[in-house]
Amino acid sequence: MFFCARFARFMRTRLVAYTLMALVVSCLYTSNAHAQMCNAFDKSHITINGGDYIIQTNRFGSDQQLCVTVTTSGFTVSSSGITRSTNHPDSNSPGAYPSIYRGCHFSNASDCTDTSSNLPLAVTDIFSAVSDWQTQTPSSTDVYDVAYDLWFNSQRQVPAGAMPDGTELMIWLKHTGDIHPLTSPMSQQPEETAFPLNNATWDVWLASPDLANNRPWKVVSYVLNTPNPPSITNNGVQQFNILAFINDAVRRGYLDSSGFLVSAEAGFEIWDGGTGLTTNSFSFVAQPGTGCSGLAVAPLNIWWPTDGSILSGLQPFKARMENISLTCYQMYWAVDGGQLNLMSDNSRGGDHKETTVDLSGWTWRDAGDKFGPFSVNFIAQDAPGHTVQQKAVTIYVLKPTLSVWWPTDGSVLSGTQPFKARLENMSLSSYQMYWSVDGGQLNLMSDNVDHKEASVDLSGWTWRDAGTNYGPFAVTFTAKNSSGTVLQQKTVTIYRAK
Repeated sequence: MFFCARFARFMRTRLVAYTLMALVVSCLYTSNAHAQMCNAFDKSHITINGGDYIIQTNRFGSDQQLCVTVTTSGFTVSSSGITRSTNHPDSNSPGAYPSIYRGCHFSNASDCTDTSSNLPLAVTDIFSAVSDWQTQTPSSTDVYDVAYDLWFNSQRQVPAGAMPDGTELMIWLKHTGDIHPLTSPMSQQPEETAFPLNNATWDVWLASPDLANNRPWKVVSYVLNTPNPPSITNNGVQQFNILAFINDAVRRGYLDSSGFLVSAEAGFEIWDGGTGLTTNSFSFVAQPGTGCSGLAVAPLNIWWPTDGSILSGLQPFKARMENISLTCYQMYWAVDGGQLNLMSDNSRGGDHKETTVDLSGWTWRDAGDKFGPFSVNFIAQDAPGHTVQQKAVTIYVLKPTLSVWWPTDGSVLSGTQPFKARLENMSLSSYQMYWSVDGGQLNLMSDNVDHKEASVDLSGWTWRDAGTNYGPFAVTFTAKNSSGTVLQQKTVTIYRAK
């Protein structure tokens, strides 16, 4: 006999009238695939890719039946009678969390998977934490979420008969119905500042400890609010970066970096129904640092460019992970969610990552007197290639100045003339220059050392008479980038001598 109830969920349902003896149950352990478990807190060990995992029924807020069928790689909710009316006393709380996990489900030794999990693991020693999770959800009116649940404790081991005393961190990949995570008593809305990750955005729900209801730990929940992001399908995730959420919770002050990750769980919180909910496969791998401790929570500082800056030409992009060896991570930059571009190690002025970026082609968004705004994201990845930190700044690109060297405004010319112009502080290869007269056809100019040039015969320019000479003629110089976007235009007025 031992404590194997999911006490946190028990407290969410506020069953304070129950005695602790109601939590003392017998848990069935089995290693047989396709075994069916129907008791409230049945558990089953299975082996996936050489690692030990535990599947649990974890029915805590309802007296109705819940049966889970164990497979060789996961589980299926084979039947569920859970309804909101039986989730006493609060219909806004789930009645069960059938799930699979790695690590230690609270304090009992038999609730732990084998040592291959590397759990418990100090938060500051987490070098990477990634998960694959493939699910199948019924198309029905059932009410549930598809969620990770991570538990943290102040010490490496949770004392016997106790609960983790750190933070509960949930990640909702999907949910149905009018449900939301636990929040503080006076807050029923997520944080105004959402959390971006891999082209997806997450609402962040925070709940402070609630000592009145015997919940001394904090809860932070991330709820996906981006429809159909490419990194998350309706059937789950692959190489999902759990560490990014851990780092964000540390930055928000809702997770103590001196604590320990005790367990990583994945399952379905069920409010109504739930039959057919399936985990087809699951893996969670946490790797400790090898001489790179602290990568998980080290600040990512962007030295250049600064947020809101207006730039031009070649710029040195610079960033670093504070107090972390350059050999422990790779740094990339990306603009507007595009491809990742690797940065190099650089020790000038202090260890950092650096690359030189030519902004002359950044013309795809126009802001009037400048181009932009552009979102430049800096991404730090660990040795296996998992994102551990990222930070974005917004920049603008100054529109280049177009200088017309010849002809000058108001000049009176004759014969063949060398039309000359250039975009200042831009390489000739990054743009094309054209001239036109009186709004007519564009005529391409050629590269000449450090400017664009064309020889123009003015002998035929006689279609406008000004008495002593011909004209006036409006000569417009137009600079375009390789995509045909107009970068700058400038017009001068000339006359042709009779």
